Amino acid sequence: MFPLTIALSRTAKQFARAPAMLDEEETWGAHGVSIARLAASLAARGLARGDRIAIIGRNSPAQARALHACYWGGYLPVPLNWRLSPREIADQLADCEPKLVVSDDAFAGLVPADLRERRVSWSELAAPSQSADPIDHAELTTDEPALLLYTGGTTGRAKGVVLSHGNIVANALQVSDDMRFSRHSRYLHVAPMFHSADLLGTAVTILGGAHAFLPDFSPQAFVDAVDRHGVTHTMLPPTAIHCLLDGQHKPKNGTLERLIYGSSAMDANAIVAACERLQGVTLLQGYGLTETSPLLTVLGGDAHRRIMAGEVLLANSAGRALPGVELRLVDGEVFARGPNIAQTYWNRPDETGQAFQEGWFRTGDIGRFDDAGNLFLLGRTKDMIVTGGENVYAIEVEKVLTIHPDIREAAVIGLPDATWGEIVTAVIVPANSPIEEDEIIRHCREHLGGFKVPRRIVWREELPRSALGKVLKHELKKNMDDAE
Repeated sequence: MFPLTIALSRTAKQFARAPAMLDEEETWGAHGVSIARLAASLAARGLARGDRIAIIGRNSPAQARALHACYWGGYLPVPLNWRLSPREIADQLADCEPKLVVSDDAFAGLVPADLRERRVSWSELAAPSQSADPIDHAELTTDEPALLLYTGGTTGRAKGVVLSHGNIVANALQVSDDMRFSRHSRYLHVAPMFHSADLLGTAVTILGGAHAFLPDFSPQAFVDAVDRHGVTHTMLPPTAIHCLLDGQHKPKNGTLERLIYGSSAMDANAIVAACERLQGVTLLQGYGLTETSPLLTVLGGDAHRRIMAGEVLLANSAGRALPGVELRLVDGEVFARGPNIAQTYWNRPDETGQAFQEGWFRTGDIGRFDDAGNLFLLGRTKDMIVTGGENVYAIEVEKVLTIHPDIREAAVIGLPDATWGEIVTAVIVPANSPIEEDEIIRHCREHLGGFKVPRRIVWREELPRSALGKVLKHELKKNMDDAE
């Protein structure tokens, strides 16, 4: 294993004339000089090894350059979710105590007053580096912190996850075979760069491939970027794939080879529709968490071809463990161990002790394995509903609800009840046709035991989601008081 500094140095030398940042037509040789100069200018600002640099910005080559300069100089970048509220941003900034905050001008207002003197724009960050002398990369070990990412907070307040150089490089090597990355790969960054899913592009950097960046997703912007840059690989959440299918959008130039999706599974019908629309593109599903840099398992191309051939139940699987990843079940909960898995949360010793135990990481996901080693996720431990003494997994009810043609999306939560302890509550986004509650109950009773059938149904126009499409169930529960 090796730190990211070695990866960047090698790529800059061995692929000096090859494209690195496609949006700016920057080669790897030029990129290497640029990040070495930027690291030098950060040192001139008084930053020392291990100091945090907060980043608030949309996907861009400038952000990639800043991240790489932080790796090069041994600083600790902290990309933050610009979709959060000013209060949430302020909490995370107070937690990580950055020496510098870099942001898009549009997000300057998110920086709290006590940190505004430390805030610089991208142009202010870059300007001093133009005249700086490049510096050699820091001498780092694989165990040293490389990146501080805050979890999506789908169950409440976000935690800072400290990913080491070794964690990130390990996962890049682990996913390379399934993803078929090479020096000819052109990776489009669609997942927000404050999310761990963006780390899938690390393997492209290690192998000397090229990067392109999509600041905001729309179906048309996506296909335009694929065609303009000859994109071969990308990652999309299922919600974005549904947008492509709904709008009849597809790239025209035929360069796209592999489309990775994650954050949730897709049903077999959507997989079939996506494969038929994107002829020649291999679909893969990745399962992981911020703490796993990001992936633990992959449902590969062969599995998707079997789904196309009629093995529809395989669509519910998260796939098999990556090389070097060990998975086991403890009372139904998925525990994981491997070189890609973080070992600590930032400033959270108690939660670190709860989540990381004797080398194993508690994912918080409930699962089962089939005979072939495929992992099937049944829900989060916090998503299990105990109603009348019976355990109900929310994901099982959600899968039944979403196969109804008049239901577009559904989320299932447990709400307190004096008689039952909790009641199964379905929050439903209808499709175009209205649907009666009696029809939903009848549909559920055809597929589920009586205790799993929702006792309460709430209608919504949309479900609150994280930046990568995960439903924020804690937000749903907070908003139940005014539910119809």
